[in-house]
Amino acid sequence: MAQALGQRILSDVPGGVTVSSGGLSAYGGQPASSHAQFLVSQSGGDLGAHEARPLTREIVEAADIVLTMTEGHRREIERAFPAVSHKVFALAAFAGESDGADVADPFGGNLAAYENAYQQIERLVRASEPRLRKLAAKRGPAEREQ
Repeated sequence: MAQALGQRILSDVPGGVTVSSGGLSAYGGQPASSHAQFLVSQSGGDLGAHEARPLTREIVEAADIVLTMTEGHRREIERAFPAVSHKVFALAAFAGESDGADVADPFGGNLAAYENAYQQIERLVRASEPRLRKLAAKRGPAEREQ
């Protein structure tokens, strides 16, 4: 859901940006849940072809920024990939939320749990939008297409 929201919100960045996802406990190739697909489709997105993938060193090293849903995920990524800790942030902290509330993982939950997570992610991505746009603007068009 976060990938789809980020793509939608940042779709008009000149030169484009790539928003991708990887999970710490993801089983590669698994489709998005039906609840996530439904919620993303309600805003004009499509997760029908989405497949989960584990977070790898290559993904983290290629990223300009890594945003996590929780502080625990941030710490785990920093432990696994200490050389990139300078670009790993919990989404709430990156968005400037002083309480740093984690995004609750709706996995296995009902539609209401997914709706709550979706709304929280959307609010945090929108709050992060100026910083994300500024980061994208610092890169040249050739770099954004990598």
